[in-house]
Amino acid sequence: MVTAAALAAAALTAAPAHAAQPQRAVQRAVEPLGKKVSVLVADARTGKRIAAVRPGRRQSLGSTTKLLTAAAALRELGPEGRVRTELIAPPPLGGVIAGDVVLRGAGDPLLDEAQLAALAGQLAGVRLITGAIVGDESRFDTLRTGPSGDGAFDAELGGPLSALAYRRGRATPDGPVQADPARAAAARFDDVLEARGVTINGVPRAGTAPAGVDAIGGVQSAPVRTLVAAMLRPSDDWIAEILTKLLAPAPGSTAAGAAVV
Repeated sequence: MVTAAALAAAALTAAPAHAAQPQRAVQRAVEPLGKKVSVLVADARTGKRIAAVRPGRRQSLGSTTKLLTAAAALRELGPEGRVRTELIAPPPLGGVIAGDVVLRGAGDPLLDEAQLAALAGQLAGVRLITGAIVGDESRFDTLRTGPSGDGAFDAELGGPLSALAYRRGRATPDGPVQADPARAAAARFDDVLEARGVTINGVPRAGTAPAGVDAIGGVQSAPVRTLVAAMLRPSDDWIAEILTKLLAPAPGSTAAGAAVV
């Protein structure tokens, strides 16, 4: 549905720059939407009111708060900023990694098959992993919903919140979202490696990277401007919650991220 704000913006864009006409243009755009709609257009630099229809009416902010999330992400992380999903493991010797390979997430909401394939490519030459693939989501807390949920899985959100979520918490490209997204991502990466001929002795699981072990590979997210666009265009609640947690220091929480916003 076209929003009142969008109609008002279109009306202002089309209106000649005479003092009284922006007000009339906004009124014409908003009136067909009914008396519950309110609009206030102001100059952000001066605060001067340009046009208004029922500006004193109290409204639920709803998805317009994504504009605040977007502005905070662009300001704090930078439009070209990226987050890095890493592989934490002992260096391979003779084609063997002795121990676990940890897939450590950093809050990339668009983590997908191409990125897992790129990570697998960085293990070219490895033929045996004696441990398991471990999914590490410790960059965020483990609450799976935002403030409107109870912290548990919420199908309406579009996936469980996690710092490591392959295709929003799936274990296969087109499968259902899982209650344990870190384990699901580890399971998918396990499958990707096995399809390339790597033998993995352990069973995929969730966990955390051990201290003192360096990254042996990593892949960058799309730039923040792309993540913000992916949130705003369809009004994506799940990406908005991920970006909010990403704004907070580890372990990122909705409350801490909202304070930054």
